[in-house]
Order: sequence, then structure tokens, then C-alpha cells
Amino acid sequence: MNRFSGCVVSGAVLLFAVIGCGGGSGSGNSNVPAPADSGPAALVIHVSDVTGIPISGAEITVSGKAVTRQTVTGMDGTAEVYDLPPGEELSISVAAEGFDPASGTEQTVGDRLTHTYWQLQADHAWAVGRTIVLGTRVVERSGDTSSMTFSVDLAVVGENSESLDTLTASQFSVVGGGCGWGHRISCAYGAEDDPGAADFDADNGARAFHADEGPQAFEWVPSAARKPYVVGVLVERTSSVAQQISALKSFFAALGGNDLAGLASLPAAEGEETFAVLAPFTNDGSLLVAATDDLADPAEGSPDLVPSLTEYVRAVAEADAPAGAERTVLAMVRGGDLVQRDFSEPTALALALGVRVSYLGVFDLFGAREVAGRSGGFVSVVTDPRHYGPLLGAMDALLAGSLSFYRIQFRIDGEAGTFESGRTATLLIHIAVPTTFPSNGVEAPIDIFIP
Repeated sequence: MNRFSGCVVSGAVLLFAVIGCGGGSGSGNSNVPAPADSGPAALVIHVSDVTGIPISGAEITVSGKAVTRQTVTGMDGTAEVYDLPPGEELSISVAAEGFDPASGTEQTVGDRLTHTYWQLQADHAWAVGRTIVLGTRVVERSGDTSSMTFSVDLAVVGENSESLDTLTASQFSVVGGGCGWGHRISCAYGAEDDPGAADFDADNGARAFHADEGPQAFEWVPSAARKPYVVGVLVERTSSVAQQISALKSFFAALGGNDLAGLASLPAAEGEETFAVLAPFTNDGSLLVAATDDLADPAEGSPDLVPSLTEYVRAVAEADAPAGAERTVLAMVRGGDLVQRDFSEPTALALALGVRVSYLGVFDLFGAREVAGRSGGFVSVVTDPRHYGPLLGAMDALLAGSLSFYRIQFRIDGEAGTFESGRTATLLIHIAVPTTFPSNGVEAPIDIFIP
């Protein structure tokens, strides 16, 4: 058996799904069923964590119509299973202590070794080191705008919602290196660019860049004196919104004193033009807790965030609050179809009225991230419903301006014209959060608006 068939694990494995080569939805190979007279097949199973470090001792079970094989991975994270029926789709399950299990299928080919790759997510890694981007700014640019130094204020909270204060500069790095896949990752782009292009690169006006070094400056900024706040929580009703309700109730239950909160939802039915008020601005947390139950009824369609966000910014600005109160709209939305919407109207209104728009939602909703970044709000990405607990647990300190954070500077390099005024540079920062399995980490999307 000297022929090998390989498969590739997508970079999307850094999401919370545990993916094998085919990841439960079929084989990732281009193999076809072998003729009946082919010899036995074999699998080489590679198991690693999400950063590619091999996992030894992983328990492998391969089963088919008339065969079951069990083995474990060696120190290199691989296991070989021989004498398998050719041309059959086999079930594979992978389990390792401290990691979420994975399962899927793989097609075998006679007289051939088929390589299949599995990446496991560390158990409970979802709750360790959630990132909150508090703001970015340009520190300096080169004369030909080919390089730029930027600063980012970044909080990292743990399971208890408190800022992790033991991280070091070596645990932070800029990742990503291209402008493809329709996502604005590691790109600098301007108003003329097409964010929906299949290959979002220099052909569309976007410029790729990279970072060759770690942080140029790194400091821990301790918590500041808290300020009173008024926050309007704007939530999208979806089939998964119930997973947010428990965390929202905990946040509202702790509300009191001079702090005010209101609750509204995006339109729940076709024909509704703007948000529905579920609870007025109040410091009575019990009223807000009761109102969250109304979110369990999902919307009929895909609501438009822009008009609701615009009007709720105005409502927060008009709320009767103590002098000097921080005013924030917290948008908790998941609508991926809003990626390319124009958010200039709510952005301009938020800046004019002194209201911060902050965003707690899915990664690809760039427009909401942009209005948050430009209005001085914070951004935190939710890729698993369990993130809401730690993040909303930190919400009081976030809204009051008292959450401690890291201030970090990086230099990024492109070509002449990459970082021209008016462009936005978008990238990912990876944080190697220390967990039971140190190779796991988290990533924060960073948007730098170049003045």
C-alpha cells in the first residue's frame, strides 16, 4: 500500500464545532468506492487540538456494517487501523480526556491508506478568556502609508467574569494574512471596496498586510472609578434567543442605584418598522427580569437592525439619567445577512448625541462592529451561547467604565498606500489563554479606523 489519499481541515475549525475530515457530514476526501475485488483498506487517523498540537492517548472507535476496531493515538497523535472493508462509509468516534468528543464518517478505498484529520476543542475552553475590544487608535503611520502602529484596549474575562490579569505580552499576537473568503480579515479597505467579493483582495481596492513581531508596547490598566450609566439593550428575537435569557436576567437582577437599563427587541413580524419596547428605562431590575421572558417568542423573518438601532440611540440619549452618566446601546444580534448594510446613519447620530453603541454578537456582522468602534463602544464576539454568562457578568463594570484591561501596541506592514486616511484595517489578535491545555486560545476581531 504505497498510495496515500489526504484531506484538508478547514481553518474554520477554530469555531466551536469539533471537526474531522468530513466532520459528521461526510468524507472530506475525493475517494470513490473501490471495486469489489480490491484489497482491504486502512485509515490513518490524526488527532490534534485546535492549534495543531498532537493529542496522544485519544481513544478511536471505527465501526461499519460488520467490523469494529478500537485503538488509541500515539505520542504523535496518530493511530492506524488496518484490515477495513473497502468502499464502505465507516463511522469514526474520537474521545480524549479533557476534550469534547467528536464523531463523523469516512469513506475507505481498497489497497489504500486514507488519512483523516480531527481537531478537538478543550472541554470548557469556551468559558476561559472571552475577549472584549474596548477601543483602538492609530499611533503613527509611515510617510508612504505602508506601515502603521496601532494601540488596542482589550479586556479578557474568565469564567467568573473578572478580568484576567496574569497574561504577558508573549501571549498576544496578530494572526491572519490575506483578504480572501469575503471576510475583511487582515485587510485595509476603503469606501470603494466591495466587501461581498469572493476574493476580497487588492483587485477590489483592499490591501493585505501582516505583522512580523509581537507587541511593541504592553501594559495592564487597572480598574477606574465607576460612573453611573444608562443602557438600552436591543435584542434580536431568534430561535436561539432563549440561550441569552438566563444571562440577561442575572445582569438585570443586579441593577440598582443610579444605573438605568431598558429592554427592546427588533421587529418580531413582517411590516413592523422599528423596535418594540419590552421595558422602559428603570433601575428596578425586577421589571427587566420579567420582561426578558417576552424574548422567547422568535421573530417571523430577518429584522432590519439599522432603523431600530438609529431610533434606540435617540431613546437612550433622551432617557432621564444622572449627570455624567455613560449612555450606551447594547446590540445583541446575530443576523449574518446584515454584513453589508450601511450603518452610517446610526453612527452619525450616536456621535452627535454622545451615545456609545456596543456590540455583543456574531463575528461576521461587521456593520455593527463598525458603528461600535466609531462611536466609542466595545465589541465582544459570541461564537457559543455559553459565552453570554461570563460576558454579561462583566457588563456592569463595562458600562460603568471600571473594567480593567490590557493596552497593547502592534506594528503592521503592507505596501505603499495600504494605510491611507479613511481606510479601515481589520485583523485578528490571538491570545494564548492559559488553560488546562495551554495550546488553546481565543481570538478577537480588531477594526482600526484610520483618520
